[in-house]
Amino acid sequence: MYILVYCLISLGKYGFPINSRELRHIIKNYLNRCGRVVKIFQNNLPGQDWIKAFIARHPEISVRFAENVKHTRAAVDESMLRSSFENLAIELKDVPPTNLWNFDETNATDDPGKKKVLVKKGSKYPELIRNASKTSVSVMFCGNAAGELLPPYVVYRATKMWTTWTENSPKGSRYNVSASGWFDANIFTD
Repeated sequence: MYILVYCLISLGKYGFPINSRELRHIIKNYLNRCGRVVKIFQNNLPGQDWIKAFIARHPEISVRFAENVKHTRAAVDESMLRSSFENLAIELKDVPPTNLWNFDETNATDDPGKKKVLVKKGSKYPELIRNASKTSVSVMFCGNAAGELLPPYVVYRATKMWTTWTENSPKGSRYNVSASGWFDANIFTD
């Protein structure tokens, strides 16, 4: 197997796949460092046709959409989840559903979290490990095991709240702003 193919497969396997643009620039940098000039490449940069031909020559590589996943979530495995749920079942044995509340913050960004990357053919769920995203709006949802829901709490990434952001919202909804667009200690206690 060519070293380049091996590296592409390894990067994808460990959550750091590269896209075709990045591969083209890796090739360009390699050629420049070696002092080689490939006349069919413009400024030593392979084109999209070269990428297509490369993938055709190496059927073990395919182009797939990868989804962003934070490094902390990537570290969770099945045994950790099973252990957590077993412990939870013991702790909640005699607690009524109306007393079991859970809240979760979800975040919407202007980054759809999908990017075409080069990975080993047959990879079912290519993931791209990221620690940050772009502009965001966070929403806190809270409900209990009996099916009751509290109104949502929305946090915008901004310094000023615009009244139009609160129009037509569910009754009792709360709104706030933060520099990050995430809930912080002050907002959480609000």
